[in-house]
Amino acid sequence: WGDKMLEWYDPVISILGNEDLLEAFLSMMLVVTEINFSLDLQNSSFLDESWQLPVCLTYETVPCKELGMVLKYLDGRIFIVDRLPQSQAEVDEVVLVGDVIDEINGVSLRNAYNGQAGTVLQKLKGKPLSFHLIRWKWHDGGTYKPLLPYLQVLREKIPNFQLQHKHTRKEEIEGQCLLGGR
Repeated sequence: WGDKMLEWYDPVISILGNEDLLEAFLSMMLVVTEINFSLDLQNSSFLDESWQLPVCLTYETVPCKELGMVLKYLDGRIFIVDRLPQSQAEVDEVVLVGDVIDEINGVSLRNAYNGQAGTVLQKLKGKPLSFHLIRWKWHDGGTYKPLLPYLQVLREKIPNFQLQHKHTRKEEIEGQCLLGGR
């Protein structure tokens, strides 16, 4: 395939074959080597849809019989559509309704099929769990824009679906402290 390559490659107009272009290229490469790139591969789930990076967090919890998260699978994503009262997920106060489960204990759930999270959790029964979550809220407090079409479908399919903005128990405790004067 050497002949095929020579058909398209011309050393005279190639960057590496042209002294002026090579000098500009090497100068640019010197500048690029000084730039500190911080690529977070944990936060790459939505790069096919947007260059905006979501707010990501890790939810670590102890082994328990029931986490108390109600899940809905939508176009390969796993959405938390409800939390059960007094469940581990509610007590831990990390997960918000509307968040996306991206992985569990390092097992990617991007492009997940129905029931895949349950299968992963069954294999990890009795072990501590670490969830990589994508928050529905973006950095400015608004909705993370790539999630908007998904959230609209969830609202159509689940009439009482509402995004959870805050953790309810923390609000209750703070309210009680204010009432008690402490």
